[in-house]
Amino acid sequence: MAPESRKSAAAGSGGAGKISVYGWDGCPYFARASARATGIEDGNAEVKSFPHRDAYQEWLKENTPRFGPKAQGWTSCPFTFVDGDKFIGGHDDFMAFAKATYGETPGGASNITD
Repeated sequence: MAPESRKSAAAGSGGAGKISVYGWDGCPYFARASARATGIEDGNAEVKSFPHRDAYQEWLKENTPRFGPKAQGWTSCPFTFVDGDKFIGGHDDFMAFAKATYGETPGGASNITD
């Protein structure tokens, strides 16, 4: 099943380039990372959401080899990368990347809580 895709309304040329966040709809880590990505004002964010975990896992199996050794075998959610093929990692990796590249999140929150 094809994922739903949406882009940030604020697409600019600064920062790290095009940021992509992929995950499945029921994952709170994906929700948090995608909200952070689309909230970056000088970035171009792409968020792809899969309707359920199985569809996301299938995408991972088919697509992660092109992202290099760190991404191969990736099973957790979300899957984040920049500039089309530079793998960042999951939620914590992405939040650290966003903080280092763009500064604190609005409100200063960077960790998910359940």
